[in-house]
Amino acid sequence: MKKQRSIIWFILCIFLQNVIYGFGNPLAKIGNSDMGTFWCPAARFLVASAVMLIFFGRRILVQLRAAGWKKWLPPSICLMCNFILFNLAIMFSSVTTTAFLNSMAVFFAPVMSSVFLGRRYRIATIPIQLAAAVGLFLLCCNGNAFTFGIGEVFALLSAVAAAGALVFAQGSSGEMDPVATSGAQIFVTAAAFTLLAIFFDDIHTVTTANAVSWLVVLYLGIACSCVAYMLQNAALGRLSAGSVSMIQCLQPIMTAFFSFLLLKEHLTAAGLAGAAIITAAVLLNSILDARADRKSAAAAQ
Repeated sequence: MKKQRSIIWFILCIFLQNVIYGFGNPLAKIGNSDMGTFWCPAARFLVASAVMLIFFGRRILVQLRAAGWKKWLPPSICLMCNFILFNLAIMFSSVTTTAFLNSMAVFFAPVMSSVFLGRRYRIATIPIQLAAAVGLFLLCCNGNAFTFGIGEVFALLSAVAAAGALVFAQGSSGEMDPVATSGAQIFVTAAAFTLLAIFFDDIHTVTTANAVSWLVVLYLGIACSCVAYMLQNAALGRLSAGSVSMIQCLQPIMTAFFSFLLLKEHLTAAGLAGAAIITAAVLLNSILDARADRKSAAAAQ
């Protein structure tokens, strides 16, 4: 029973991460419109870096030095690429379409786990993944037409990077704790966005930003970066990257809910149907995870 409670707790960690991101995504839209495409995320990750250094600086640096760059750099670069590609995608495509394609990490994560970590690919999850993809399409497109161009290419590449971040973070979980892994990912992403902002964005958007935008940055930096990353990396110590990416399919549902509250955006009947399909797929996948966990626990006794 103890291990069963443990796996449910980690599933709840990713659920909480979805809630945090769901509230943060419409806030990010507000921040980007005021502070700029690159300066808003740069400020977000610089705030997150400061928080991590203040509270966990020595702990992070000691573990990164002990683990070596081969353990902390791959998940950090993947997460950095995920955020950069996602920001480029929404410049050329709609946010809903980008969100749908970015969630395709649910397909890439199990394959990459098999290739890089030698994890067994569960054939039984393929129908569940396909159902989740259908649900994501209905939810994120929300009745609109679906097209494929340069923005969609960036979004699909961001999904590959997101899957890589999950897989490599899981691979390094034995060498570093969730705090150290999250710290490395935040530091690398902060450096990349700061450079992009300096060369491609206007610094005046930062100096003229209002108080609301800075409150948004604080939430994105502390909750959506520090807390959410640690929840994700903690879960990867117990759940597979494929299972985490499946539960993260709930994120567009949370985004739609908070977008309704904050931005007055509404779901069509197709969007509501997609939300129901995703919820059913995630619940079924969680049941399969719990069943596999019980079998492994019984075999170990």
